[in-house]
Amino acid sequence: MVCMVPVQCYPIKPTQPCSHTQQSVAAAIPQPTTDAPGQENAATSAPQSSTPASCHGTISVTQAPIVYPPKPTGLTYTYASYDEEKIPELAKNDHNCWSLCLEIPIPREIVKPTLTSLAYGIKYATTDDDGNSTVQVDTVLTTAPRKQGIIVDSADLGIYREKLGYGPGMLDEKSATSLSTVSAVKCNDRNAKRSYYVDHRRLSPNVRFTTEHGYLYLIFHVAEYATRATQRSLAVEVSATWCECPSDTKKREEAERKTKDVSVVADKQIKEHIDEVGRKAGT
Repeated sequence: MVCMVPVQCYPIKPTQPCSHTQQSVAAAIPQPTTDAPGQENAATSAPQSSTPASCHGTISVTQAPIVYPPKPTGLTYTYASYDEEKIPELAKNDHNCWSLCLEIPIPREIVKPTLTSLAYGIKYATTDDDGNSTVQVDTVLTTAPRKQGIIVDSADLGIYREKLGYGPGMLDEKSATSLSTVSAVKCNDRNAKRSYYVDHRRLSPNVRFTTEHGYLYLIFHVAEYATRATQRSLAVEVSATWCECPSDTKKREEAERKTKDVSVVADKQIKEHIDEVGRKAGT
């Protein structure tokens, strides 16, 4: 049902010629008044406009277009991936709960790198599994390296709390810092030959690494009901964008310049010494 509210219109006669000068936005907004009792409030009376009726128009904001291709920004990109048509560690189908831990490289050549963007895509497919399964994707930061690859027990990672109930567990914030967690259900009505899980996300964490002992991981968890005929296919791609803090960039460039200046001075002194030795040998 749509409610129609009647609106009363009041004619407005132009009192002055249209002016192209900029009008004050605040002047066009009705302001409440403190009229005496019995007097009509200005906010509910017939509207009075300082803009002539002949000057119709709307206020519009034109957004500057995006320039492409973009100018060089000094950004650094790192990538990580995993691709298996048949996951060998799960070939025997004796594990219904497992995880993939994938390390995302951090550019160590950058002084205190800042993670500005993180994008990942996951494509997981199974055949002949028995019922629905749960999946979970975690992006985490740790101060110590973790076991990588296919892991049949998430406790081996050392960053999850003791699991309660069925499905993936919860991250232990004392051992790792979570950037994101996405949980979902991969449906299979038992009559389907294949079932799929597809996910693609982009994060903007804005995290600055102030120590060399920092690690970044994407962890993909699965809890499913596999049969002897179940086969699995998994493809994961991750892209990370990094930048250097402007102040750190300035310090690094200044240090490089000083090193270059010292090298130039040393080369000049060596050349002068060689020339001097040559002149003495000629005399």
